[in-house]
Amino acid sequence: MEGGLEYLWGCTYFNDSGERDFQDFWAHSRDQEKEAFQGFINWVYDRWQRDTSMHIYHYADYEITACRKLMGRFGVCEDKVDQLLRNEVFVDLYKVVKGSILLGEPRYSIKNVERLYRGKRATDVGSGGDSVVAYEAWRELHDRGEEGGTWQDSKILKDIRNYNIDDCESTQELVDWLRERQNEHAISYLGKTEVYVPEVKEEITERALLRDRLLAKAKDQLETDPKLAALSENLAWVLEFHRRESKPVFWRLYDRLGLSYEELLDDSDCLAFCERTKREAFKPTSKARNLAYEYSFDSSQEFKGASKDFYLLGEEDENGKFRKVKYIPDESDLENGLIVVQSKQEPKAIISLVPDEYFPPKPIPESIDQVVTAYDSDQLQRCAILDFLARSKPVIKGHQGGLIVTSNKPKEMLG
Repeated sequence: MEGGLEYLWGCTYFNDSGERDFQDFWAHSRDQEKEAFQGFINWVYDRWQRDTSMHIYHYADYEITACRKLMGRFGVCEDKVDQLLRNEVFVDLYKVVKGSILLGEPRYSIKNVERLYRGKRATDVGSGGDSVVAYEAWRELHDRGEEGGTWQDSKILKDIRNYNIDDCESTQELVDWLRERQNEHAISYLGKTEVYVPEVKEEITERALLRDRLLAKAKDQLETDPKLAALSENLAWVLEFHRRESKPVFWRLYDRLGLSYEELLDDSDCLAFCERTKREAFKPTSKARNLAYEYSFDSSQEFKGASKDFYLLGEEDENGKFRKVKYIPDESDLENGLIVVQSKQEPKAIISLVPDEYFPPKPIPESIDQVVTAYDSDQLQRCAILDFLARSKPVIKGHQGGLIVTSNKPKEMLG
């Protein structure tokens, strides 16, 4: 299937009796993929609401990438995924292990790490790659009627599920093993202790209600006028296009702001370990309100310098927001390891820069809101926008029908 299919979401958890249990969500089509994703997010979100100290442990970043991909693909569970991410409910154990343990193994895959806390696996499916191959084999056999449609009546799906259970249980056992090491070395917990609940703006709520009305309208129009139903559905989803498309920009920003100085060295959009020079603070132009400051850095560090504004890693203002500085290209000499930044307050002696890559799309979203609102209230009559979206021939003054463009080229151009 184009774009891949997230066919199984599996989770090991402790039930109300304190016993280890397993919850799975399966998908064999795009519609089922959406349902499985919603089922998983709603399930974990409800559990987190009951206990905000809960965490979702995973190994490497595949699960986070899949959540972001499906949230964008289907436009569902956006607020819930955002809250889970912002409150650091997801915990990547790979980063914990890689940053704290010197492992006597060639790789840091969970199969290598688990030799520290459990024996060798005995499942028929041995890896994530094997699971994908087995699943493709199941699809072919199922299409021929030779395999059942659920794990209860298909050996292949049951083997895939057993591997997933083993993988989840291994992750949970790694959590226990790491906590034992934490207690042994008296390492304190540094994660979030307060729940962040974002303020939902009124226009976002109204936009979501408008979207849902149009989707309901599209569903009603599907039988009588499929073309109009497609138009209504497209207008519904375009409402939040810019807000949805901005999310990856902010995800990348928060990911970078959560990195260490050393980790930023490998990111060519960032600049790490900039040290203040002896040059006095100055005004880059006669009309400048804020002073500029010069910093030196290792010129062998790859740096694009493509952004105008940068966040200062680890520096926050009085409101708890990361401080920003303005990059002054005319005063900088990147080839020789010198960069000049402008700021309201004097930055620290050593700084690291993370680019602000967000570009505000206004006033385009507001214009879209106006058009869609008019369409929803039947105030948008036949116009160029509707003709364009419905792929209809435009109404042209003086045109009597037939071809819009005729071939009136000279004979020598017609060949």
